[in-house]
Amino acid sequence: QKAYNVCKNIYFPNGNFILDTLEIQSETSITGSPSTRLIDKPNSTEDAMFTLAVGPVVHVRFNNLLVVGHITNPNKHGFFLEAKPQQGDNNGGMWWSSFTNVIVGSFTGSGFNFQGGPSSGIYAYLLPHQFIQFNGVRSFSGKNTNDGFVLSGQCGQMIFNECEFE
Repeated sequence: QKAYNVCKNIYFPNGNFILDTLEIQSETSITGSPSTRLIDKPNSTEDAMFTLAVGPVVHVRFNNLLVVGHITNPNKHGFFLEAKPQQGDNNGGMWWSSFTNVIVGSFTGSGFNFQGGPSSGIYAYLLPHQFIQFNGVRSFSGKNTNDGFVLSGQCGQMIFNECEFE
């Protein structure tokens, strides 16, 4: 997390890398090589490998990654992206971002779980996930009872090209 906060752009060469959790920030990218595997830390107490920072998180890029869960982490998600309001204008969510050639699998929770805001109340229409492209993305659950890809709340203007979700 410290390296990500400072560098904003992380490149993983070929190989296996253990990762517990990472909070996604604006204007960042995580890129791998053809054989990059981000492997969930065994016995983690975190809810997800990737979470979303507070406020609008914009211009984020994930490229060429294999993200793998671990059976010892019950109900852990690969990407749990809950829109959280920032102080002042209450906006939040992921905007103008992309996932390209990303494979997510073997999590006991969802591979991707986007939770946008409500359509009524104080945060009405302020917490959308929007303008997101998915190109060559695949997500497979670790258990037959979990979904590879979940959208709830305000989620719109998303493009899916050559994707597969279980």
